[in-house]
This record gives sequence, C-alpha cells and structure tokens, in this order.
Amino acid sequence: MTLAYFDKNVFDVLKAKYLAEKDIAKVNLSILHNKAVGIGEHSDIVSEVDKWIKIIADVEDKLAVLENQMPLTAEKYSEYE
Repeated sequence: MTLAYFDKNVFDVLKAKYLAEKDIAKVNLSILHNKAVGIGEHSDIVSEVDKWIKIIADVEDKLAVLENQMPLTAEKYSEYE
C-alpha cells in the first residue's frame, strides 16, 4: 500500500534535501578519514564516524520510502497495489 499520489515539487525538494544530507555526511566522513585537522575536536573518532554512517543509512531509508511508497502518478501508484 502506498501513501498517496505525491506532488512533484514536494517530491523533488525532499529528494534534493536527502541527497544533500547524504553528501554532507560523505564529506564529513572523508575529512575524518583523510585530514588530521578534522579530528582535533573529536576524541572518540569511532563514535564520530558511526554518527555519519547512521546519517547516510537514515537518508538512504528516506530516499527508498520516497521513491517506492510515494508515487507521483497513477501509473506508478498501480505498481504498488
């Protein structure tokens, strides 16, 4: 069962938001991995890396729900009935 037909503008904005959040997390992970200066204020590097990995996982879940459960058209809606 899907939630409802979804407005394309809302869909596009949410998708862009989630992709940006994922990119931010990836950049932060890259800095933590490659630049010692990024580690200065983070004494528990494992927890910090785990935090950003959780953000990526959360965003990927949101994208999956958005794309699979919130169709934009009747044709897509019928795929999930």
